[in-house]
Amino acid sequence: MLDFDAPVDERVSAYISQVLGQEGEDVDKDKIRELFEQLLGDYKSSEEMVIHERGGDEKELENTIKEYREDLEALLNE
Repeated sequence: MLDFDAPVDERVSAYISQVLGQEGEDVDKDKIRELFEQLLGDYKSSEEMVIHERGGDEKELENTIKEYREDLEALLNE
């Protein structure tokens, strides 16, 4: 179960672990990737709003998203 009181980046990490960490089940990697990209899109949109309203580093956001994609690829290729 995702903790929606946790920071967004922790929820994304928990989502990856939750979806891909279920042993004994077949994983539809294309579906997981599609859902994950939707989640990343939502995350990026919400973070961009915060950056524009309160300030922040957009480059850091891009790096974080890149890291999440790398984590997903590594997990899907295990």
